[in-house]
Amino acid sequence: YNFHMGWPKFVQNSWAAAPDKGLAVLAYAPAEVSATVGDGTKVKMRSETIYPFGDTVRLRVATPKDVAFPLSLRIPGWCDNATIEVNGKAEPAPKAGTFAKIERMWKQGDEVVLKMPMKVKLQRGLNDSVTVHRGPLVYSLAIKQRIEAFEKGKVAGFDSLEYYPESPWNYGLVFDEKNPDASFEVKTTALPDQPFSRTKSPITLIAHAKKVPTWKMAHSGLVALDPPVSPVASEEPEEKIELVPFGSGMLRVTSFPVIGKPLAPPQSYAADFSKGTFDRWVTYGGSWYIRDGALHTSAEAHSGSGGVVGAKAVMPYTNFADFVYDAKVTVSEAGDAGLLFRASEAFPGMDSYRGYYAGISAEKNELVLGKADNRWIPIKSVPLAVKAGEATPIRIEAEGSVIRVYAGDLDEPKIEVTDDSFRSGMIGVRRYCTKGEKHAAAFSEIKASGL
Repeated sequence: YNFHMGWPKFVQNSWAAAPDKGLAVLAYAPAEVSATVGDGTKVKMRSETIYPFGDTVRLRVATPKDVAFPLSLRIPGWCDNATIEVNGKAEPAPKAGTFAKIERMWKQGDEVVLKMPMKVKLQRGLNDSVTVHRGPLVYSLAIKQRIEAFEKGKVAGFDSLEYYPESPWNYGLVFDEKNPDASFEVKTTALPDQPFSRTKSPITLIAHAKKVPTWKMAHSGLVALDPPVSPVASEEPEEKIELVPFGSGMLRVTSFPVIGKPLAPPQSYAADFSKGTFDRWVTYGGSWYIRDGALHTSAEAHSGSGGVVGAKAVMPYTNFADFVYDAKVTVSEAGDAGLLFRASEAFPGMDSYRGYYAGISAEKNELVLGKADNRWIPIKSVPLAVKAGEATPIRIEAEGSVIRVYAGDLDEPKIEVTDDSFRSGMIGVRRYCTKGEKHAAAFSEIKASGL
């Protein structure tokens, strides 16, 4: 119910008094501020702008007498070519990511004009997807939506709503990598009373795109799966799509795959956690961190969540069919932990993935092999002495439909089965534990190579 308070609080905090007896503009919005500056004179500063939908801010000074004080203007980090004029005369070029300070004797009616030219910039994200930025705004696909109320609110206007897409959403972008700004057309209209509107946005971007049929909804039907690793191939015809500011709709796609020739997956992979990071790994549930060269997972704050029960991490840049996969797994006295392989469509949730899993349990002293197609299907389990808190080597050999699982001494396979449900996919790790306080597990010396 307090969501609407964000706007007045934003404006209220857009100006600040500075320790040099001047004023600083922290954020740009239509506003008027009264403040005591310099020698104690009370002045008014009026800001006129449609920023962030436009690039110009005009500041007008109202003062009962001439008064000297510094005026500091925040220059956003994204703006490389901002310009400032005072009464039509250019000030020194400001630097992005700093405050430009104007020190002068101010008079009644003085005017400062700040211009912040906006260019389209692309930021790489999950699976090398891109998000589209122009100036301070992030842009999303303008998905047509159908809204249905599934529960009446106790107060009129506060029903519980469901949003359904009424237009395609699974697009990848086509653009010039060397000059992305030239690949987008900017369209502007008059500023409406509610600018963050999908159908009445004062600014839209027209982008070139192709549908990516392999990018689908998650099995729950509520959200999309992660964007596929870019670049991604598409035989679909090129289309023009409309992007609107992120806040202009409840349904949106903001991380887009990049259309292009897919990279060949590596023939081998070895995880390097020596720098304390697990770059390019994607985690689902649990809390993940690096310690002593190993990837660790522990319980989240809300330890009763399904994400903790079945936390997992995958390396989406891998795609192995016939291969050998080695790692050392450390598990606590509760639940099990182990390796995912030939996996795809990973998603938060205990069994939300497609692929195989081989894990060890100190609680049950066993080695288990199973598979998931968004539900757990056990294949085989055998006794195995597992000591909680100590690393246990596990090896997977997969060749065609034959799967062999080694654990402990690695001399002979403890499990050998024939199953052809999944023929290729990512590698990863998984933790299953229903007791949050005992959720800790670790994975090290992860490596895989094709046969």
